[in-house]
Amino acid sequence: MTPMDMLATTALSLFLLCFVFFFFTARKFCSGDGAVKIPPGPPRLPLLGNIFQIGEKPHRSFFDLSRIYGSVMSLKLGCLTTVVISSPEAAKQVLKTHDLALCYRISTDPVRAAGHHERSFVWLPPFARWRFLRKITTNQLSSTRRLEATKDLRSSKVQELMSFVNKCCERSEAVNIARASFITSLNIISNALFSTNLADFDDSETTREFHNVDLFLAGTDTSSSAVEWAMAELLRNPKMIVKAQEEIGQVIGENDTVHESDIIKLPYLNAVVKETLRLHPPAPFLIPRKSESEDVRIFEFLIPKSTQACPRYMLSFRCITTKPNISVLVNIWAIGRDPSVWENPTAFEPERFLGTEIDVKGNDFELIPFGAGRRICPGLPLGFMIVHLVLASLLYGFDWKYQNGVVPENVDMSEAFGVTLHKAEPICALPIKKRVKECAPALLLILSFLLTYLLFAAVKSRRRSSSPLTPEPPGPPRPLGWPIIGLLHIIEKAPHRSLANLSRLYGPVMSLRLGSLTTVIISSPEAAREVLKTLDHVFSAQTFSETVRAINHQDHFGSRDSVSLDSVSQSQIHPDPLSVDKRFRPIYNPLMLWRKILETQLFSRKCLKATKTVRSKKVKELITYMVESSERGESVEIARACFVTSLNVISNVVFSTDLGSYDPRASVELRDSLFCIMEIMAKPNLANYFPSLGFLDLQGIRKDMKVCSERLFRVFQGLIDARMTERRSQTGPRDEYNSDLLDSLIDLIQEDGSEVDMNDIKHFLYDLFISGTETNSTTVEWAMVELLRNPEAMANAKVEINFIVGPNRYVRDSDLLDFPYLQAVVTETIRLHPPSPFLIPRKAASDTEVLGFLVPENSQILVNAWAIGRDPSVWENAERFEPERFLGRDIGSIGKDLEMIPFGAGRRMCPGISLALRIVPHMLASLIYSFEWTLENEKNYVVPADLDMNETFGLTLHKTNPLYSDFVKKSPRHGADIRNLSDIRDPLCSSLTGLLWRKISASRMFSPQRLEATKSVRMKKVNELLTFMSDRCERGEPVDIARASFVTSINLISNAMFSTDLSSYDPRASLELQDSVVRIMKTVGKPNLANYFPFIGFLDLQGIRKEMKVFQGFIDGRNSEKSSRPENDLLDLLMDLVKQNGSELNVNDIKHFLLDLFIGGVDTNSSTVEWAMAELLRNPKTMAKAQAEMDDVVGPNGVVQESDTSHLPYLQALVKETLRLHPPGPFLAPHQAESNAEVLGFLVPKNAQVLVNVWAIGRDSRAWENAERFEPDRFLFGREIDLKGRDFELIPFGAGRRICPGMSLAMRTVPFILASLLHSFQWKLQNGVVPEDVDMEETFGSTLHKKNPLHAVPVKKRASG
Repeated sequence: MTPMDMLATTALSLFLLCFVFFFFTARKFCSGDGAVKIPPGPPRLPLLGNIFQIGEKPHRSFFDLSRIYGSVMSLKLGCLTTVVISSPEAAKQVLKTHDLALCYRISTDPVRAAGHHERSFVWLPPFARWRFLRKITTNQLSSTRRLEATKDLRSSKVQELMSFVNKCCERSEAVNIARASFITSLNIISNALFSTNLADFDDSETTREFHNVDLFLAGTDTSSSAVEWAMAELLRNPKMIVKAQEEIGQVIGENDTVHESDIIKLPYLNAVVKETLRLHPPAPFLIPRKSESEDVRIFEFLIPKSTQACPRYMLSFRCITTKPNISVLVNIWAIGRDPSVWENPTAFEPERFLGTEIDVKGNDFELIPFGAGRRICPGLPLGFMIVHLVLASLLYGFDWKYQNGVVPENVDMSEAFGVTLHKAEPICALPIKKRVKECAPALLLILSFLLTYLLFAAVKSRRRSSSPLTPEPPGPPRPLGWPIIGLLHIIEKAPHRSLANLSRLYGPVMSLRLGSLTTVIISSPEAAREVLKTLDHVFSAQTFSETVRAINHQDHFGSRDSVSLDSVSQSQIHPDPLSVDKRFRPIYNPLMLWRKILETQLFSRKCLKATKTVRSKKVKELITYMVESSERGESVEIARACFVTSLNVISNVVFSTDLGSYDPRASVELRDSLFCIMEIMAKPNLANYFPSLGFLDLQGIRKDMKVCSERLFRVFQGLIDARMTERRSQTGPRDEYNSDLLDSLIDLIQEDGSEVDMNDIKHFLYDLFISGTETNSTTVEWAMVELLRNPEAMANAKVEINFIVGPNRYVRDSDLLDFPYLQAVVTETIRLHPPSPFLIPRKAASDTEVLGFLVPENSQILVNAWAIGRDPSVWENAERFEPERFLGRDIGSIGKDLEMIPFGAGRRMCPGISLALRIVPHMLASLIYSFEWTLENEKNYVVPADLDMNETFGLTLHKTNPLYSDFVKKSPRHGADIRNLSDIRDPLCSSLTGLLWRKISASRMFSPQRLEATKSVRMKKVNELLTFMSDRCERGEPVDIARASFVTSINLISNAMFSTDLSSYDPRASLELQDSVVRIMKTVGKPNLANYFPFIGFLDLQGIRKEMKVFQGFIDGRNSEKSSRPENDLLDLLMDLVKQNGSELNVNDIKHFLLDLFIGGVDTNSSTVEWAMAELLRNPKTMAKAQAEMDDVVGPNGVVQESDTSHLPYLQALVKETLRLHPPGPFLAPHQAESNAEVLGFLVPKNAQVLVNVWAIGRDSRAWENAERFEPDRFLFGREIDLKGRDFELIPFGAGRRICPGMSLAMRTVPFILASLLHSFQWKLQNGVVPEDVDMEETFGSTLHKKNPLHAVPVKKRASG
């Protein structure tokens, strides 16, 4: 053997030895723990495993294997064990049940090579950095606010696409659908990020350049792929493309553009997109997952957690692990074609999604093209919107056909597997311009009618010109009105807003011509009073819409020979809301009969009391349904659920049975008929503006209305027939106690000489169910949305409800009277969102004068209740949701005070208001009490201000995008609230931590009623202050501003609690309470060792506890004189609470409560007055400006009243500026974290003390211009900022549920004292100190007061009289 042969033999032996060593080592590490039971799978080869079985289309290969080995199947791909999920049930386990454990990603080698897995939120583990990046992506690209802000951008890019397609159409060139859609999507995202286009339709290199850019790939290739597959499927199914185009044409109309707001009105197009995503999900496998925190069990199989520790000599083989490195792949392609879930799973049938609630948001696991759980695609809202907008625009703008004569059956549908699942052969189709439909005959007919109308209008106008010269209501200049259509073009899709804006220009009584109708718009309380009350008899007639006339609905209320309304029918603003039609006719006796039936048989106090068990039962069923849906992980549409509840309440009162079902898949004929009718009523109807064209039924609305109404009437007839059969079969006397409204109606028919027949009853029931269901559900939905946008209001309502209801029971009907704040929430909701913004259109029976303007006979009258409810001359902060404005105001006053008329007023006022104001608060209180509502869940977080508030004008004014329960995080209540942050309990704030103390403070001390009742006390005490100042003025002595204000404040509170003064302006007088309060405040202001070492607190080194004895003296004295006192004060109330059986309060609690009130309500007021006076003395021009304002409002020699302060905007700005620079409590009350909490990406550990530095916030140069300067004008000419905890750049009283309850008293007392001092005296500094030298040094203590008290000399301004 030659040396070379020996060398070759040795080398071969070494190679074989290394291969065997590598084989057994790799086998050892790849096999993992043999004891772990992993899912079954096909046999595997050594080293390679099942790689040879993947093929070119893994999604199909895995689908075929899952039919053999089950929906949870394991494969060995090299050294990596992969579990493939192929059923909705298993996907739910991975993406929901074990979402937290399996939310880690397995990154690919190309991703790791670029270090991308350490920077991208797609691959990062779900820790703080991932949450931060996801939040940025969601807020800046996909949030509701951002989507709304970039709406015009998307429209412009789609228009560029349409221009490109139009050029191709003119050149008869085919369009590469995928490429065109890709460029559109790319430019939408690039403009949102960089404000520039990164692609050009004429640049053939675009796609190659950007296909490998990861940031854009997720948002471009997925959208373009979905559009391409949708177009391919539609071109294969010509009938479907025609159906989609017809739907789009009906919604958009001719010669218009597709807008994003139109998408929601295209259910068939939505179904096409869903069906496309089912058959062709952009990514057939979701991104691989793994568990690093715990072992996970899916069904009977265990998926162990993975580690990445490799032996040192095999670090180059990344797949080798000490435990099985198991990835989890969810095959959504297979799930979308699962024959056990979908009928005809491989057929393209969009109709399967019509009438179902299945969405793509990760709630329904049979359709999850974007994933589910916390790792759901954050760009879903944007991507979904782009796909719909592009697809709708392509279908609407052009007809399409394949090039080269390809027939639909031969369309190539082969796919190419990649990052996305796109077509192997791009679809190229020819766009064809749509032909304008032939409409000449109909157009000639319409023109003939319009010419006749114009002639009639001209003759009528000439006649009217000879009438008395009373001016008609002003309106937009006539040139703005178009021939024939009048001013229809300015109404748009939100007529309540359009007309409200016009009324600001042309006044509260405004005339418009809408088509052939003269319409007078009423937009102020004064004008509404004239129409609805003073001249109610003139305007009591109603106009009929074409939907009403379609079923002759107007003929079933009143005698057949009753006076006809007019010869030419009138109409209302589009869409035409229908209300209770007993209000559709002039006032006559038969109509009064129907109203009497409603008021005595349904809405009387006796009936409401008798049916409260029915309402309670139905609301319980609502809560039970929502709890069960929550447990199943199903989302609930709040408005729809409340609609079913309202429907069942009414149906039980009328028929003693449920006629609605919470299951959206259940076919309930009455519910479905109501939805159908309401949908028809919401459509704009040309015949409403040109009644002469009504018989043509150009839009088919009359026909559709007849079909749906007849269906509803059949339901009523069946129920009536069944009841009459039951009554005939009874042998004994009928049980009157168990009779319902239907029995009363049947008795009415059977009376001798009755003019009421069966058709009248069916039409009466028709009104009852249409009017009494959606209005309630819409109001509950708006209330929930407003509370979610205003967390402090939600917290206040929750505290009130929890306090009254207690733990672990349902809200009862009898509880509603004890919910003043909740009633205020409901009232504020219907002020901002009246169910019917225009009420029911009325008609002038004769020429009538309203506020000096002539309203012509037969004019249509619209009362814009929406505009009246937001009138800034009536409501302070009219656009804000502030339930506090209605505290102390009787909810029964709705409709009596014409500044808020959501239910109308006068004799035509909605008779169902009494039921609505019971069922709405009942449902709302139950929802608030039974669940925790927050805008954060495992999917995303929405800032309250970004919550979608878009509205749609229809039968009612409802949310455009319904509020779903999956939008909020829910947990059924058990016991008391759980709060992450609560006040640290120390002797000074412990008494206010209880809900009871807060309720007592809010209702007995600081409620609007109580503040109004004690107004005279405050007036008296301020006059005593001015007397003291006058005495010093006469002697030429300076005044200690802080001490004088302190005495006034302490006497105000002591009179409210003890009915006596406890302080004196005489500095030589020694008063025990005053001295104790002063000592406590000085002591608390000093550094306290016990604050930092709590275990020595029992020593009471500061002596706070011994100061409590002063309150014991008042309590003992009151016990001895209680029987002889004619009136009770707050101390009497507190002592009565202590004496109640089962009371948890004792005398010690009262002493701490009193201490809180004195400390919190005295020094803060006096400190603020002192700082304000100091700043004014430093700024003489500002003081002069404030005094000039008071002279204008109060009069030079007048006396300032508390009510005057609301008319002094500069004074209010002055107080706000003082509180900004000198907040009484610079750190608020310290909070404590009861659990770990994340704040702006940082972890706040449990039990940590949290201090909010409001002093620093008030001087933040990023929030305030010239932050260190005293400039009250900033609050006059800048944006509107209040002190109620809504604007967090100014929170001197705190915010949220722990906001200072005494804020309302302070904001009356401080401006009142300050105004009185400034108006009664001129002020100067003592000892010749100039303004620039005023000492502004501060001392930190219980409040932030001046280190050296302010002494100023009062000078009489002028002689009075």
